[in-house]
Amino acid sequence: MSTLAFEPFARIEELEAKQEEALGYATRLLEHFVDEHFPYNPDWKPLPELVGVLTQLDNAMTIARDYKARIEVLEGRCGIGIAQRLILWVKSVIK
Repeated sequence: MSTLAFEPFARIEELEAKQEEALGYATRLLEHFVDEHFPYNPDWKPLPELVGVLTQLDNAMTIARDYKARIEVLEGRCGIGIAQRLILWVKSVIK
């Protein structure tokens, strides 16, 4: 049999390997981001597919940005001490 007949299979294997590598990289990035920004979320876990992981990363980044904006508003209105106490209270409730 000609080696040309095996080329599509080799290409499929190559693409699958690249997709698996991308999934691993995206998963590690997401896990690091979640650990850093949402440390009190023990039941969370990344989804098993690349699109799912990227969606979770998009959502986590949006939520983190919204929290940061809210904290900045609180700090501007109330002073940094009250905002810090509020953050500590929220963390204690989430545990």
